[in-house]
Amino acid sequence: PGIKYVLINGVLLALLTLTFPQAFPLLVGPFLVLYIILRIWWERQRGAEYLKSITITSVATFCLSLLLSAFWWLPLISEIRYSYATSFSVEAASESSATFLQAITLRPGLCCASSSAYGSAGSIFLEILRMLPFILVLLGIILNRRNKYVWFFSASIIIAVLLAMGPDSPINVFGVAHRYIPFFTGLRTPVRFLLFTSLAYAVLIGFCVYGITEQLGHMHLRKLRCFGISLLIPVLVSLIIVGNTWQETRTAFSTLTLPADQGNALSWLRDTEGGDYRIANPPFNYDVYTTQSGYMIDPTFWTYLHGKETVFGAGAAVAVKYTAIELESLNTDLQRGPFDMSQWLSIFNVKYVLLDKTNPLSTNVILDENFELVWPSQTIDIYENHAMKPRIFSFSNTNERVIDLYDGNTISLSYAEGTQEPVLSLSNEYHLSDEPTVKSSYHFTTASDYLCLEANVEGISFSQNDAIHFVFYSQYDMPDVHLSLDLFERDGSRYDVVLDAVDGIKAGWNEVNFPISLLILRYSDDENDHLDPGQIDRLWIGVGKQGDSNQTREFSLYFDKLSVVTQEMNTNIEYTKVRPGKYTVHVNFDSPSYLVLSESYHPNWVAEANGKKMKSQIIYQCLNSFYLEPGEYYITLEFGTSPLRTAGNLISGITFLIICSVAVFLLIRRIRSRTRHQSEAGVSNTLKG
Repeated sequence: PGIKYVLINGVLLALLTLTFPQAFPLLVGPFLVLYIILRIWWERQRGAEYLKSITITSVATFCLSLLLSAFWWLPLISEIRYSYATSFSVEAASESSATFLQAITLRPGLCCASSSAYGSAGSIFLEILRMLPFILVLLGIILNRRNKYVWFFSASIIIAVLLAMGPDSPINVFGVAHRYIPFFTGLRTPVRFLLFTSLAYAVLIGFCVYGITEQLGHMHLRKLRCFGISLLIPVLVSLIIVGNTWQETRTAFSTLTLPADQGNALSWLRDTEGGDYRIANPPFNYDVYTTQSGYMIDPTFWTYLHGKETVFGAGAAVAVKYTAIELESLNTDLQRGPFDMSQWLSIFNVKYVLLDKTNPLSTNVILDENFELVWPSQTIDIYENHAMKPRIFSFSNTNERVIDLYDGNTISLSYAEGTQEPVLSLSNEYHLSDEPTVKSSYHFTTASDYLCLEANVEGISFSQNDAIHFVFYSQYDMPDVHLSLDLFERDGSRYDVVLDAVDGIKAGWNEVNFPISLLILRYSDDENDHLDPGQIDRLWIGVGKQGDSNQTREFSLYFDKLSVVTQEMNTNIEYTKVRPGKYTVHVNFDSPSYLVLSESYHPNWVAEANGKKMKSQIIYQCLNSFYLEPGEYYITLEFGTSPLRTAGNLISGITFLIICSVAVFLLIRRIRSRTRHQSEAGVSNTLKG
């Protein structure tokens, strides 16, 4: 115990946090807390004062490491809910679990690395050699069996190995933890628990070296003593570990050669002109399998390094959940059959589309006449989009055609489909004008309950640039309830979209403005695979539950307006990309308009127009929009820093300065103390002389 060791251990613990930030708070942290508790328990006989100092210094060390790394974990508290796939099933963990042999040899099989780098080395000698670290651990336990810390780390290894084996371990520790401990639902890679196994191995191999050195020292072997036992043993252990991994390390760092078509396609993309556009390769997978490297990141993601962006950005794992879920939905539609994704690709600001003809699903991708084949090969074709929308564009609603919700006291909406009868009435509880709204009441008892209301739109003309516009009111936030929009052709072909699949229904007024060109063919067949505006005759608004909860739900929605509007696009907007996350825009609108930023929706996107700030509103289920009245605007679109990120940076910065100040103070005090002792010794020698 002492302030010097608090500083040293706090800094080292913070560095451990940042070495593997995904794992520390969830994996290593609880083990360290357990270690502190056990240490206090084991050393209780040393007296209350000693235990008090141990407790204070341990807590101070742990808190110091958290303060130093606050810039990372503090904003994560608020940002994690915007990440893609933050909760996983136990079955998903099975794919990233280790076998017992992989766990004890610290060589898990991972999809993102070739099997030769983490699996068997290929020779009997190296098969035996890779077991030596585990053998050294066993020796460390045997030679120091009376040391209580050895047994703590031994027990930790057993627990960590069982967790690393996931739901397939003989004792399903992971499954129990997944069921009863909340954070475990966000963990799909049990092999990460081998991080703590590695730490425990390092400690126990250190005990092994100490035990062997001590045993050899008792043998009175003069020749061994001449070589220096304390130096010889660590060198031998190091050579064993290096020999255990050298072949795998060489394989892991070997140069990867791409197939000819992939390499040539990347060269062609690299040499094309620059610009603010994206590249897509449907289906939207982010890893591919090659015989040379096993599973690897898709080479098309490498174009990000050349100033261009894929639809996912640098990789699917870092995509904000709104865009990621939308692309996952598009993948699902591709798997169902032929699917025209041209309009979605244009909205996503995609200029080049790569089709890998070796993937059977590529035959399901339909591109309209705006996509031109510009680079063909035997395995990869590249198409250029001549109708893509820029990163920032706007639209205004014109030619509104109202769909009557009621006529006098007669409600025009009718029951279409569902597990319950509709309860419809006119209401004055919530309305935007002097007219009443249509109140639709719901009583859901099971996870599969739903209700669709139908409006007859046979007398309304549609065009390709039209959108469905409606407004409704909810009394409560309902994250487990979603709306869907469906259009039917006369032959029964059904095109739809789930409107709030991510967040559910929000309390207050909700406005929907969804283009019919982005609706997707589902649950039916259409001979031409695209929505024909001249054939639309019915519109459905569906309400259903998300997830598998059987909790009873009683609520009402109040529909105020339903119409078809024509969206007049304006893509000739002047804007400049100042840096990633910041744009300056100049617009001049003659009518109320929506400014759309083709970036994955996030509430931190803010528009500052003429001194006033506006928060982003989600549009197209995944992008950002800002509503502007008529007029001329000079706008700054910027991804703002969250208050928690600012607070985290401030906390870490102040803590670092305090540590430096205390370290300097301790150093000065030590120098002064040494100088004083030297002076006193000099005076004493003088007196003696």
